[in-house]
Amino acid sequence: MHNRQFSPSHSKARTMRISGAVIVLALVFSIPVTRNAVRSSIHGVGMAIARSTGAVGTWFGSIGTAIRFKSSLEAENTDLKNKISALASQNAMQSELSSENADLKATLGRSEHNTFTLAVVLEKPPHSMYDTIIIDGGSKVGFAVGQSVYTNGETPIGTITDVYPNSALVKLFSTSGEKTEARLSPSNIDVTLVGQGSGNFSATVPHDLPIANDIVAVTKELNAHVIAQYQKVTSDPRDPFQTLLLSAPVNMNELNFVEVKKN
Repeated sequence: MHNRQFSPSHSKARTMRISGAVIVLALVFSIPVTRNAVRSSIHGVGMAIARSTGAVGTWFGSIGTAIRFKSSLEAENTDLKNKISALASQNAMQSELSSENADLKATLGRSEHNTFTLAVVLEKPPHSMYDTIIIDGGSKVGFAVGQSVYTNGETPIGTITDVYPNSALVKLFSTSGEKTEARLSPSNIDVTLVGQGSGNFSATVPHDLPIANDIVAVTKELNAHVIAQYQKVTSDPRDPFQTLLLSAPVNMNELNFVEVKKN
């Protein structure tokens, strides 16, 4: 192998070439147009890299958001399925209890099916006389004094007090001063509901009787119906009794139809 030898003249020539190239580059970059073009190219490359980096970060961020959203939906879906299952179980139990109750009453010779006659409400509070309603029908369809009047076939609201050929007057249980015997559920305490007007009632009970928010007053019959719902209680520690304030479960001012129970 022979080592390549560089003569001084070769070294000097190389140095001159490098110096010439530097001078050329300096002259090129000294031209404003060239300098600006290079700067723009470098800036464009930098911006492209920055945008690419931001896009990648946004992409990873969107993936994280999607994963969290999916997890939230799965948790919500599981919760809804559990609630639906619980409601289905409650409905099945209610249907079974209702069926057993009907079978028991049938066995004992009692039926819970009542026959009603539908009537249109012609006048109602506040246009009718205070806490009364006027219904169509009257004696021509067999209405008689003393018949019970219901709404939705479930809620007793009063009784017929006057009958005319084509209409009848119904006095509501909530008429001021009107007294209706009822029973509190689920405590099974007998009470006298006193009408306070506008669908409201009051009842006096022992002071030490626990009062739950879901307590209701029902009719004292085999097929009990709700007359009034508990609203609040007023009491004095020195008084051995407390006063319950209740209200009808329907708005009397919004009645359009009622059902008259046949005797």
